[in-house]
Amino acid sequence: MRFKLTTKGIMLAAAVVGSLFGSELLAQNFTNNSPGTYGGGPNSLIRMRGANSIFDGTAPLGATAPTRIAGTVEWSRASAQNIQPRWYVNLRTELAGVKTYSAGTTYISGVYTTNGGNRNYTTNSTTVEYDATTGTQLVAAENTTNGGGYYNLNLAAAGLKETVTGVTVVTNAFTHIGGNFTNILGSTLNLGTAAGTSASAIANAGTFNLGGGSGSLTSTSTFNNTGTFNAGTATGAFFSITGNFTNNSSGAGGGVYGNSGPMIFNADFTNTDGSLELDNTDSMAVAGAFTRAAGTLTFTSGSRFGYIGAAQTLLGNNAGFFARYGNLSLSGGAKTAGGDINVSGMYLQVGSETDMASGANDFILSMDTAASNAFYLAQNEVRGKFRRTAFLTNNEYRYNNAETKIIYDNVASLTNHQLDVRQATAPQNAAAINFDAAEDVNRRVFASFAGTGTIRSLRVAYETADAAGTVVQANLRFAEIFNSANADQKLVIIGEQPVVTPAGASFGHVTMSTAGANRISLIAGTGGGTLAEMTNNSDILMTSAPNIIISVINGRWSNPATWDIGIVPTALDDAEVQTVVWTGIDQAIFGGAAWPNDEINGSTAGDAGAAANSISIVNNANNPALPSALVIGNQDPDMFPTGSTERSFRSRLSGATGPNGASVRVLTTTANSGDGEGTSATGLFGLWVRGKSGALLTPSFGAGTLLNAGSITNNGVIEIGE
Repeated sequence: MRFKLTTKGIMLAAAVVGSLFGSELLAQNFTNNSPGTYGGGPNSLIRMRGANSIFDGTAPLGATAPTRIAGTVEWSRASAQNIQPRWYVNLRTELAGVKTYSAGTTYISGVYTTNGGNRNYTTNSTTVEYDATTGTQLVAAENTTNGGGYYNLNLAAAGLKETVTGVTVVTNAFTHIGGNFTNILGSTLNLGTAAGTSASAIANAGTFNLGGGSGSLTSTSTFNNTGTFNAGTATGAFFSITGNFTNNSSGAGGGVYGNSGPMIFNADFTNTDGSLELDNTDSMAVAGAFTRAAGTLTFTSGSRFGYIGAAQTLLGNNAGFFARYGNLSLSGGAKTAGGDINVSGMYLQVGSETDMASGANDFILSMDTAASNAFYLAQNEVRGKFRRTAFLTNNEYRYNNAETKIIYDNVASLTNHQLDVRQATAPQNAAAINFDAAEDVNRRVFASFAGTGTIRSLRVAYETADAAGTVVQANLRFAEIFNSANADQKLVIIGEQPVVTPAGASFGHVTMSTAGANRISLIAGTGGGTLAEMTNNSDILMTSAPNIIISVINGRWSNPATWDIGIVPTALDDAEVQTVVWTGIDQAIFGGAAWPNDEINGSTAGDAGAAANSISIVNNANNPALPSALVIGNQDPDMFPTGSTERSFRSRLSGATGPNGASVRVLTTTANSGDGEGTSATGLFGLWVRGKSGALLTPSFGAGTLLNAGSITNNGVIEIGE
């Protein structure tokens, strides 16, 4: 039989052949309907050439992990082409057309080969996930030279993931939830502006850059850096890790750099080698151990570093490899110094105590910038040595705790000032002659300095446990112990009374301050200086022992200028008369100036009527031949009005704690040859009670006990006891 092939038949046959073999022209999709299956060998290839080709049908290939497309799928077009997100084994792009990924996630378990034109992941916010379960899977270097980089990049499944040489950019989110990841030497990884996560170990041998904006990376595993790690390239980026971080970047330019991004290390940070640098806008916090075996640590004065864990050892500074911290904050548990600590910014202590002197250690916490200060947000303190090496006048500097403060007045020649503070510890120069735990605060405040300067306000804190024994907190004042062979000497600002805030749940403190011209001077030499001076290596003692206030000029008792500290004695003080001092006389006599203010009225009951705790009349310590006497007079009409009988001037009558159990002692060794009823001080020694003058009150002198080993002349009344 013969078949005749007509023109019409030829055309129909061509159409059939075209439908089978000419898919680029007529078939854009790979349609797989159930129960159709597709099996491809490792070298098999599906080439998708249409602008909008897809895998579809009732059982589309690659729609789920079980239908992952075997072999290689190649998207190949010389003009623009859309790529369908699917579960691929191997994925390849070819020819010059821009490849735009549709919305969704593209999974690759094998090799991703990026040839041809640019890839666009951003327009449809697509995600690329490398999910090999075994072996080492390479991450293609997508970046601004071939389309802008990945939008979202996921590294999943158990297989190891590794970058290739070049630059890999992630513009949005980076997620690492699979096997360990290595950014190799020669590779730069730039993460994006969204929050990134990592749940497995990361090793960086190349350059690892966190993104800007709100870009971040939170890791729950470990990070080993042998390359360059930049925590953030813009404000807002940060890095947080709960595993250990090791910096071992010995190569040139390698290290860890803050670059504006906060870094939070919730475990250990170990600097095995390489650089760690924090600039003025950078911050870093460590909850575990912060250690250095080698490498250089450079923190600028504006940088912020925090120890935020439980008990931690502070990494000490060394001029050779870690000169100083910038701003240093301590929170969480107790901190122990592992070396000298130098702070050029602010010092903030939030948590427990910082111990600079644990065991045999004796380190120094030093602040070297005049504008910097220390802040304490709880009742905690630095135990041991706290030093300043730069100062501003009239700036209140906090030392070892929130209530130990100094305001300097003249610092031009002051090189450094250090306080060594230790709770429940006797002063460094303590001895029986100068320290009594029954009346002195048991707290070491050992002061050392280089150069000279002046202080206009001194405040020193203590705790309740330091003020044990019979310490009367309300009576506390300062004294200086300048060596262990001498008694303590009072430390004052002339004319100023100490102000005491007793300890309770918070620190107690003693303050000596002035708005006037007098100061405490830090002077060169040894021996303590005068009562308004301190010498190097002296203890600042807080004592409730009665103050011994000594007369230094001939003058009325009620005149502050009569006394060495510029303050009139009270019932808390022991008065020592070494000049001619008078009461009840408002005239200029005995070579002294007139003074109008009345003495306290001794007729008032209890301590309210006591002019002093005790009164001792002794020869002048510098010149025993100078007159030394207490004259009790009644020539002040305000004190001795007409019609009354007596006006008493007295010491404490009960509970007096004067030397030798006496509240009044007359101990002048020179016999009196003067006249206390007159106006000349010549020859006056001892106690002289004047007689009644006209219609005024009779002068009366009172004492709880009276010890006389000198001269007493009584023309009025002397009362003993209550």
